[in-house]
Amino acid sequence: MTVHWIDPTTFERNSSPLACRRFKGAHIFDKIAELIIDIHSEYDLRLPKITKTVTDNGSNMVKAFKIFGKPDLPDSECANILNVNEIFDKNNEQSNDDMDEDEMLILKEFPEAKDSDIYQLPNHERCATHTLHLIPSRDIDKARSNNNSYRKVHDAAMAKCRAVWNLCARSPKACEIYLEITGKSPTSPCPTRWNSYYDCITDILKVQETINEVLRKLGLAVLKR
Repeated sequence: MTVHWIDPTTFERNSSPLACRRFKGAHIFDKIAELIIDIHSEYDLRLPKITKTVTDNGSNMVKAFKIFGKPDLPDSECANILNVNEIFDKNNEQSNDDMDEDEMLILKEFPEAKDSDIYQLPNHERCATHTLHLIPSRDIDKARSNNNSYRKVHDAAMAKCRAVWNLCARSPKACEIYLEITGKSPTSPCPTRWNSYYDCITDILKVQETINEVLRKLGLAVLKR
């Protein structure tokens, strides 16, 4: 967990690490909320001090803030925050329920802290970079479904790539064989980051002269040119 703030004197952006802790067991939403609250309590970070918390789009993260997150401020408390989005054309508002609206907030002053604040999570903001990573992944799937011939070739090639990625991810021996034959360590993609697929396919193309030898050695289907 990191913290970011604006220096009130110089208006420079500052950041600092707060905690990096091992998370044992299943990463379920209530355990995530409990860990975040523990870190906030350790550093005396009450809700009035925190504008928003940014996380990825993981369902466990989203649910943690949906269940335990700070509710929207009632009209009587909105005097401290000005939402300048209202000056923009309302036609530009997003209609996708899964996407958070960008809010440009001007903080005038912090309200007084309440003891009950430590039992809630702050307002939530989904990471824009992570959201943008998800968009091309969905668009690629849609483009694939519109072209049967392309889909067949694409799916066949990707199935063979996934086979070696999955095997190397769980078998140290397979990794050794891959490294011995290609001279490079195997990589595997992250499902929520489209660029990781691009990088992994690029890695395979770099060893395309020897990749089929690896696949044969591992007992997997070879790639066709």
